[in-house]
Amino acid sequence: MLSSLQGIQKRLALHPVAGWAALAAVLLICRRPDALTRPQFWAEDGMFYVDALVHQGRSLTIPYAGYQHFLPRLAAFFATAFDPAWAPSVTTAIAFGLLLFVLARLLSDRVLLPHRPWLALALILAPDAREVFFNLANLQWVLALGLMVLLLASDAQTRLSRFLDVAFAAAAGLTGPFSPLLAPLFVFRAWQRRSLMAVTIAVVMLATAAVQAWFLWHAPADGAAAAASVRWSIIPSLIGFRLGVLPLLGGLAPPPGASPWLALAGLLVLAAVVLLARQAYAAGRGLLAAGFALLLAAVLFRCRHFHADLLVAGAGERYFFILEVLLLWLLLAAGASGKGWLIATRAIFLTFVLLNLPAFQLSPFTNYHWADYAREIRAGRACSFPVNPPGMTINCPALPR
Repeated sequence: MLSSLQGIQKRLALHPVAGWAALAAVLLICRRPDALTRPQFWAEDGMFYVDALVHQGRSLTIPYAGYQHFLPRLAAFFATAFDPAWAPSVTTAIAFGLLLFVLARLLSDRVLLPHRPWLALALILAPDAREVFFNLANLQWVLALGLMVLLLASDAQTRLSRFLDVAFAAAAGLTGPFSPLLAPLFVFRAWQRRSLMAVTIAVVMLATAAVQAWFLWHAPADGAAAAASVRWSIIPSLIGFRLGVLPLLGGLAPPPGASPWLALAGLLVLAAVVLLARQAYAAGRGLLAAGFALLLAAVLFRCRHFHADLLVAGAGERYFFILEVLLLWLLLAAGASGKGWLIATRAIFLTFVLLNLPAFQLSPFTNYHWADYAREIRAGRACSFPVNPPGMTINCPALPR
C-alpha cells in the first residue's frame, strides 16, 4: 500500500497539472454532487436538445438571444445519439469536461500568472456559480474565462497545443457574445508579440467576433426591456453588493439594506479595482485588467434595464460569476508586485476562502424525473417537460420514430 501511494505521489509530481485538475474535479463534484448522481437540464439545455432532435445538424447554426451557441448546440446534437434517458447525463458530462479543460489550461505553466492553483480555486469557489457549473445554457461564461486564459498564455510550441489553441478560440468565440469584446485584446496581444501563432489566434477571434456581431446587430429588439427605465445611479450599490459584500462575506453577507452604505462599498470596490489593475499592469498583467474592465462595462450595460432586480443574492448569478473570478484573479496577480502586496493579497484571498466555506455546497437542482419524459420522446409523442430553474417548461413536438 505504501509503495502504491508513493507511486501515485511520484506520478502527480511528474504531472502537476493532472494532479491539480483531478483535485479541482473532486472539489467541483463536492460543490454539487447531484450533478453526478441526478443530472438535470438547466433552462435552455432542454431547448438545445429539442432543437437538435427536430433539426438535427441544422440546429448547430440556429442563433438564440441574438448570437451563436456553437458548443452547447454541438453537445446537444451529440446527446441525440444516445437514448433520451441519457440526454441530461451526456450534456452535464460535456459541460463538466469543458470546465475541467479550462481549469487544466489555467493550471498550465504557459499561463503568465502567479499562484495558478489559487486561480483555479478562485474559479471553483466563486459564490455565483450555481447556475453556471454543469450545464450547457451558461457554458458561455466558463468559455469566456477560457478565452481570458488563452489571452494570458504564452504561444503554443507543439503541434497539438497549437491546434487546441486555434480550435478553442474558434469554438469559444462562436459560443456567446464575448468575442466582439475580447477580439481587440487579442489583436493587441498579436501586435505585442509579432508571432505567427499570436496573429493566427487574433485572426480567428476577429472572424468569430464578426459573426457574432452580425447576429447581434440583426437580432430583434426586446421591446419590454427597452421600455423599462434605466437607473444608472444604482450602479455603485450594485457593484458594492455583488462584487464587494457578497463575494467577500459569502454566506455571511447580510441582505442589501441602506443604499448609501452599498454605494460607498461600490466606490471602494471600484477604487480597489483601479489599484489592483495598476499593480497587475506593473507586473505585466495589463490584459487581465483590460478584460475585467470590458466585461464589467458589458454586464452593466446588458443589465441596465433591471439593475435594481440584481440587488438580491442569487439573482442573475451568471452575470457576476465571471466578474467575481476575474476580480479574484486581479487580486492574486497584483500579489506579484512585491512582498507587501503578496502578503496583503494572500490574506484577502484566504479571508474570501474561509468566509465562503459555509456556502461551499450549492443547493441541488429540482428533480423532475426526466425518465418519465424520456419515455414520451422515445415513443415519438409530443410532450412538455419542466426544467430548472422551477417554472420553466420546454415543449417537444411529436418526432418520427
